[in-house]
Amino acid sequence: MSQLKSAPSIAGRFRSEVFDIQRHADFLKAVYTVQVEEIDDHNSVLQCNGIPTLPAREYLGLPPHELTQTEIAELIPAIQRIDPAIDKVMREVNQWIDEVPEEPASQPSEEHFQLVVEWTDFILHHLSTASTPAELIKLRQHVNNLPPEDDDWELTPVQRTVIIDAAFRQASLSAFQNRVNRLQDIRERFEQIEIVAMSIKDNTATSLYRQGRASAHSR
Repeated sequence: MSQLKSAPSIAGRFRSEVFDIQRHADFLKAVYTVQVEEIDDHNSVLQCNGIPTLPAREYLGLPPHELTQTEIAELIPAIQRIDPAIDKVMREVNQWIDEVPEEPASQPSEEHFQLVVEWTDFILHHLSTASTPAELIKLRQHVNNLPPEDDDWELTPVQRTVIIDAAFRQASLSAFQNRVNRLQDIRERFEQIEIVAMSIKDNTATSLYRQGRASAHSR
């Protein structure tokens, strides 16, 4: 009787384990599959940052749009050339983050918090994906010449300046950190691609294909 009662729990545990195995398999497939569109996305970010790009397929071809083993192997020399350039840009942008001024003693009041948010959104919308301090200075000059909007009419010149100062500080930190994060994501993906390239070499102990053949021979 106890065995009959435990059958549903066994079935439930089995379904849970199958689900976990499938999720793990999907994760491995995502890691070990390099999409053509993925390379295009990486190249777009690299190009915006003035960094050399990866070799890309000139045509998309028929689905599935995945790189071949040969194409993946061809990425490795490019990755090794590009990585120092990524590191250089990241160090430069991190330096800009460190140079963003600390919060001044004069801060916007709580009633003006929404204006700070709106100005921050405005600034970020008008910045490029590879924004620089020079770009922010130019945009600030443009903002200084803008006439007050409806919400600004009741502000004193000092209040408006404090609000815009706070918005530019937040926008600067956000823009620079986003730029670093995008490059860091690419570097981490490059590390995965290097592992993938090693795993598909026939003469590598970790080769998935070699392990598969060895497994087949052992049966």
